[in-house]
Amino acid sequence: MVVDKNIRLEIQDQMVEPRIRTQFTTFPSALAEISDAAYNRRMTTREYVGRAALAFAVYDSQGEVSWEDITAGEPGMTNIVLGGHRKFRLRGREHGDWQIVRLR
Repeated sequence: MVVDKNIRLEIQDQMVEPRIRTQFTTFPSALAEISDAAYNRRMTTREYVGRAALAFAVYDSQGEVSWEDITAGEPGMTNIVLGGHRKFRLRGREHGDWQIVRLR
């Protein structure tokens, strides 16, 4: 069976990227606010920080990167309300609005 090269590339573009962990630095009262914000969006703090930082990176790119393109390969995320360890592939959707329109 011969598979068209374009089909392979299309499938590869739809694949989820691997999850990676990193560290961030903050201070206790800020972490309390960040954790509350994550909880209010039904997310883990780690996933919230990752998405929030990405939202700012997309905004700061001044149109070079779109939210839809950068989140196409987003790994599954946890919804803390549903419990368990199941992760849902959301591709940048859900858990509130993430596209920054303007800053003061």
